[in-house]
Amino acid sequence: MKNIILAVFLILVLVSCNSNDSHIKYSYSFTKEGDIKREMITKNATNDIEIKMEGTASFTADGTNFKGLTKGGFIEYRNKETELKVSYKNNGLAITIEQNGRKISNTSDTGKEIIAEAIRDIKKVQEKYK
Repeated sequence: MKNIILAVFLILVLVSCNSNDSHIKYSYSFTKEGDIKREMITKNATNDIEIKMEGTASFTADGTNFKGLTKGGFIEYRNKETELKVSYKNNGLAITIEQNGRKISNTSDTGKEIIAEAIRDIKKVQEKYK
């Protein structure tokens, strides 16, 4: 009887220690030009994030904005009803943000918060496959 109780207890502990990372799916491949394509999908009770990116992004030192992106690269980030797209255009970056179907300025306080949050998640997938 003690063994059964101990086994049930251990199962409950293991289930309760289940982290959000166990719900993350990573994948990567290479384009015919040799650029890396990465993808990350996180779905659980608190997150519904999807990242698709090609190339490599660089960020400001404080991690709150994009500094660069591989020529021809792109990032598509979605977290629930928020979408952020970054692409390389005319030797610079084009950043668009939509939240609940409305365009958000990337220089507004809300836009800056969305960019900083996206960068935290983008860094995870980029670090996973360098």
